[in-house]
Amino acid sequence: MDGLLNAGSIEVDLYTECRAKEIGGETISVRKTELAGALGKLVRALMFAEDALIVDTIEGDEVYLEHTRAGIVRAKNVSLGPGCDIGLVEYADTFSHHPDSRVGESRKSL
Repeated sequence: MDGLLNAGSIEVDLYTECRAKEIGGETISVRKTELAGALGKLVRALMFAEDALIVDTIEGDEVYLEHTRAGIVRAKNVSLGPGCDIGLVEYADTFSHHPDSRVGESRKSL
């Protein structure tokens, strides 16, 4: 997606690589999901892409991310699960991250 994905609630189940320029919403959740069985094996064999969401900017109120590469994440509350690589996290209330995730810089904003 070359533009802005905007909705009140956004839930992304990652099976393979996804790309967006910007994502905005009140509640944003990105989770890696494994496809089971023969279909899962076929998809993994055909897709040589990384299992990740690649995005420039994510803005929301409540944000939970897994396996996401983003330049900037801004939210009231940010929680990073495994596999994230974020350049800058700006948060108003809370910020936590999995030890397997990398964050270039984090700052609490007023």
